[in-house]
Amino acid sequence: FVVDTSGNLNIPNDTGKLQLGASQDLQIYFDGGNSYISNTHASSFYIQSNGNLLLEHTNGENYFKGIANGAAELYYDASKKLETTSTGASVSGSLGIGTTSPSTALHINMASGGLPKIRLQHSSTGNDTFEITGGLTGVSNSGFGIYDVDESAYRLVIDSSGSLLISG
Repeated sequence: FVVDTSGNLNIPNDTGKLQLGASQDLQIYFDGGNSYISNTHASSFYIQSNGNLLLEHTNGENYFKGIANGAAELYYDASKKLETTSTGASVSGSLGIGTTSPSTALHINMASGGLPKIRLQHSSTGNDTFEITGGLTGVSNSGFGIYDVDESAYRLVIDSSGSLLISG
């Protein structure tokens, strides 16, 4: 290695590694095409900052922002898509579950073999739980319903012909 007149530490070949720790646990290196920071023996790898944590392209385009005492933000092509908030999270654009190409604001695509369901449940008691379920058997295989999990009964069903069934 060479320390130049500016105080920079240079490893002037593509196979050299900066290795730190008694067992060379932390390695920083370039393989001729890709750059690496490798944690080879420790169980955790920490990146710490007293300020914000930013991962960005050399052109300044953001990938991720971790705002000190605030939001974590994810970006796609310089556009913020997901942000944590004091009350949960916010999504800009469409959200896909089980799909990489959501076609609506919320697009849920179920794997084969399961009925598509959205469960609404009281967070503290687990009571007052309802499911919106599609593909119901016995309802022309294309109906959907609102199922009362606590009472094990469908409260509202719409079948493929558009008929509405309500039970009390």
